[in-house]
Amino acid sequence: MTSREQTFRVFRCPHCGYTGYRQVSNPEDDSKCNLCSKTISHTSDMRYVTSSEDARKAMQEIIFSSHTRAPTKTRHGLGVKKRLFYMVSDLSDLNNGRGVSRSRVLEECQEVDIEIDKAERFLNQLQEEGQIIEIDDKLTVM
Repeated sequence: MTSREQTFRVFRCPHCGYTGYRQVSNPEDDSKCNLCSKTISHTSDMRYVTSSEDARKAMQEIIFSSHTRAPTKTRHGLGVKKRLFYMVSDLSDLNNGRGVSRSRVLEECQEVDIEIDKAERFLNQLQEEGQIIEIDDKLTVM
């Protein structure tokens, strides 16, 4: 490599997940992530190219391949506790504020593909936190 050749490191940041490229003097040198400014060190899966245009193309290939390889994930696990809280609230309102049975809440969970054991666990947490209470076998929000 001559002193005039440029070297660009194409990377996926292990800290923030950003995919980018940065000019380096030599592959063993550290660089910084363009987004989070954390140090990016050489690893075996880094790609190195000699022009910014090639770096952009390599970056696009990495992004595209990560999207085609990644399995689709359901995001039902995010916010399940909040969904259950609102479910109890809404079902109680539909029952004229008289609360709702645990079994009715669990039926609703099955309809929206929330696992029953996960729903039970979060319902118990909501009760322990005092956000919902159970009176005469009926759940009500506080």
